[in-house]
Amino acid sequence: MSITAASNQKEKVLCPAGTFIARCYGIWDCGSSNETFKGVSKLQHKLMFIFEIPSKTHTWDESKGAQPHSISVSYNIYMNEQANLRQTVESWTGIKFNTQKEANEFDFVSLVGKPATITVQHATSKTSGNSYANIVSITPPMEGMNIPAQVNANFIFDFSDNFDTFSKLPDYFQKKIAMTEEYTVASNKHNQAPPTKGEYRTAEDAF
Repeated sequence: MSITAASNQKEKVLCPAGTFIARCYGIWDCGSSNETFKGVSKLQHKLMFIFEIPSKTHTWDESKGAQPHSISVSYNIYMNEQANLRQTVESWTGIKFNTQKEANEFDFVSLVGKPATITVQHATSKTSGNSYANIVSITPPMEGMNIPAQVNANFIFDFSDNFDTFSKLPDYFQKKIAMTEEYTVASNKHNQAPPTKGEYRTAEDAF
């Protein structure tokens, strides 16, 4: 008999690589946190989209049976003409914003429940050496394609209308979001205490 760390490791199941019909079932406002790029630290406000892929399933919990893979992608919340978020929204929805005002006033919640064609690639983290799945494109489904019904319930988190869903976020994101200024302001307004759990899953294990 032997006891090793490997015997306690949960199998990591990556979202498959490829191009799939998917559906956005979640949007989370992740607040602002410092990010360092080329030695320069800058406060970035992130928005996360979560997609399900009905054609690709896995059984994580025997009691629930096979469930669709989920995968997320985050963007800095900028809507100028060159911003990745604006270009993705325009490509995905077919909407062409004529003015900066139109772009700034676009309601991202309107994308919850919207189908898409997503392309997923696998990559390796330069820091940890771990493999991960990454969405590299989001476009509309081709006309006439069969769109499977949505499996997961809609899940929206923001710091105003949907702040009460905070406790349903994966532990890792609760901890990360609780460190933002937006959370501090909102939690004081809503009289909510910060999370107190001692252990948190990694972001890669949350989907």
